[in-house]
Amino acid sequence: MPRKRTINNSRRVTVTFEGNDYDQLIEISREHGLSVAWVVRRAVSEFVSRRAEDGANTLILTGHPEK
Repeated sequence: MPRKRTINNSRRVTVTFEGNDYDQLIEISREHGLSVAWVVRRAVSEFVSRRAEDGANTLILTGHPEK
């Protein structure tokens, strides 16, 4: 049976991770019985919340290839 689609504000994004970061995500997801997608969504959610709590309106892009 096909999955029901829910209407919400979700958006899809494609992300490429460095090898070691991806390996760590796999390890974390396996340890906790979660999907890598769930772990990434949770990490992003925590990052955004922490940034809002700190009142930070800038993002330091250390090591960003385009900066």
